[in-house]
Amino acid sequence: MSLGPLMIDLQGTAITAEERELLHHPLVGGVILFTRNYVDPDQLTKLVAGIHAERSPPLIVAVDQEGAGYNAFIPASHAFHRPV
Repeated sequence: MSLGPLMIDLQGTAITAEERELLHHPLVGGVILFTRNYVDPDQLTKLVAGIHAERSPPLIVAVDQEGAGYNAFIPASHAFHRPV
């Protein structure tokens, strides 16, 4: 199956049964992740592996940067903002 043109998001830190079904829809080509999808690097690695395992070729996984100077997966205490 080829990748479709749509990027979808996930509700939380793991793939739900409903989301798993959506990942198999032929119009879906990728998943965009937000801060709500992140707990720690190990959890994120497992989440991305789970997304990739759902389809062949693997779905694209992207991260919403919520503004060019912000990293969604760095705790606020470690974040820095660069000038835009």
